[in-house]
Amino acid sequence: ATNAKSAIQCLVEVLSTQSQACGMLNPQNNTITALQNKYNQVPSLLSNIVTATKLFKLPMTVQDYQQQLQIVQQQANITQQTQQVPQVCQQVSPQLQSQISSKTKQMLREPLQNLLSNYQQNAIKNQMVKQRMRDPSKLLLNQQAFRFYKLQLTAQQTQIYDQIVKSMITFEKIIQIVIPQQDYLLVVKAIRLDYPELWWFNPAIEQQQGDQIQSLKLTNCETDEIMNFNEHIYQIMFKNLSQDTSKYTQIQKLFQFHSFLVLLKNDDDDFFSLSNQQNIVGSLVTKSANSMGIAKAFKYLCDSVAIKCIITTGEFRQCEKSWNLVQIGQFFYHVDVEENLKNLYNAPFFCVDDRVVFKEHILNSIFAIPKCESMAAN
Repeated sequence: ATNAKSAIQCLVEVLSTQSQACGMLNPQNNTITALQNKYNQVPSLLSNIVTATKLFKLPMTVQDYQQQLQIVQQQANITQQTQQVPQVCQQVSPQLQSQISSKTKQMLREPLQNLLSNYQQNAIKNQMVKQRMRDPSKLLLNQQAFRFYKLQLTAQQTQIYDQIVKSMITFEKIIQIVIPQQDYLLVVKAIRLDYPELWWFNPAIEQQQGDQIQSLKLTNCETDEIMNFNEHIYQIMFKNLSQDTSKYTQIQKLFQFHSFLVLLKNDDDDFFSLSNQQNIVGSLVTKSANSMGIAKAFKYLCDSVAIKCIITTGEFRQCEKSWNLVQIGQFFYHVDVEENLKNLYNAPFFCVDDRVVFKEHILNSIFAIPKCESMAAN
């Protein structure tokens, strides 16, 4: 970027030298024609400035900068033109000098201002990206996400719910709370199902007196570990969300999420990580998630495009199972992503009703779950 800036400044100095040289030309002298011919070359110099703007399209290596700089200098013939102009210099009228100077400044101002504006915008954008990578509240939390289980809590439980979430996004490890153990179990379950992005949430009771919990440890993860995984998640999500899906229907977006997750699926047990198999790190980063990790990743994707999505739990063929419910229009539908990924062509549990899903699934939830009574989106 420094070399690019130097190249542009060099071109500006050349044009400025030409303009000043015009001040010494005699308008009656035939050499004014020669100067006008050289002045006609100014647009080609300006095109070199436009060429120089490519230097601000990062990332580029130092060799790339040097090569582009040499091209600009060769095309402009800066040294040769600067040496020839003084040889034809004589006095020119102030009016002509003013016209040439104003035209030169006008031609230079716009491309240089565009250069500066683009450079500043890129700098601000890079700074924001770095800030998002280091701040989980800006990186992960989606304000338009559907927090279904929070809606089923009492006022006191909701207050504790909000306190824990706030402490999580500020990396607090131990918080002081007063909550009955039964309420504590409900709040923890609700947060785990509502906030897949808070993957490091793994609470443990630190201090308890009778039935009242007084102190809670929120996680065992270190801050650097959280930030590093958040950065990986951001990069993976950015690739997926950078696609233009503005013309997609909600159903098409749901199927796209299936296609996205199937690329991240790994059936090799050697890669299985017990610590992250039930969260989005296991499904998006280490590729070692079970049904809960996949269901959380699916909700996280749905949250990013404002599709209402719920995670529920139960059994499937006598094994623990997690799957999703999504709302399309006025109806809710069951979506078992893990089973669909095994047969993506048929997707047997894609937007199905209770009648289909409960042939093999058994619901086991401490919360109320919406009924799914339509197959319209299947």
